[in-house]
Amino acid sequence: MRSVAQGQLSQLQREYRVELEGELKDFTAAALRGKDYPRTFSADEFVRAYGYDTGHKEYANYLDTQQLGSDISTVQQLSPVRQQALLNAREPGPREGYAEAAKRHETLQKAVEYVNRARMQDPIQYAAEQKQIGPLDMQTLDSFRSGLSARASLTPELARHYGTPLAVFSRSEASQIGEMLRSAPASQSVAYLDAMRQGLGGRGAVLSRVTAGEQLLAVGGCCRCHHGKER
Repeated sequence: MRSVAQGQLSQLQREYRVELEGELKDFTAAALRGKDYPRTFSADEFVRAYGYDTGHKEYANYLDTQQLGSDISTVQQLSPVRQQALLNAREPGPREGYAEAAKRHETLQKAVEYVNRARMQDPIQYAAEQKQIGPLDMQTLDSFRSGLSARASLTPELARHYGTPLAVFSRSEASQIGEMLRSAPASQSVAYLDAMRQGLGGRGAVLSRVTAGEQLLAVGGCCRCHHGKER
């Protein structure tokens, strides 16, 4: 009877752990975007899912992630210069509570590195997630052209502020446009390329700024060649 009861208890613990880990996955995703999660977790929940020793270790990891998320929220719109100024201001000195202050500073440093890595990997996607630029409407030539014009007026300042390469499209946008140019009739592809030229203020600007999608440039060249052959 005792072994049966222990087996049932272990099964309940496994089921609860799976449920908790599902929520923690969502919590971590929100924290890494600097967003608040709808609820907090208690130490008792971790003990119930993992047992006493492991539960308290996992709870400590949760608190670390929670602090990381808070720091990401603090630094995600700061320029690199202001990020460094914040790091300098929070540099721990030799005083009581140094160990805890040093740990907090390390977490802040991780937040800065995480944010800047995300910025460099895809500057436009990062700016969109921060609600600093809107998505491109590619449904019509007019909306695409006007969207690019608005985008081109914002991106130089974003690149300067974040210290990132100048870009106009996110990686996903470049991929989407590249696919559209590949699959559309040549005349439509050339019309969209012309809309890019107009929206960005000249074909030279298109070729120099669309660095996020080399495939887009290659397809654009193919489309122009193909269009020339049709003529």
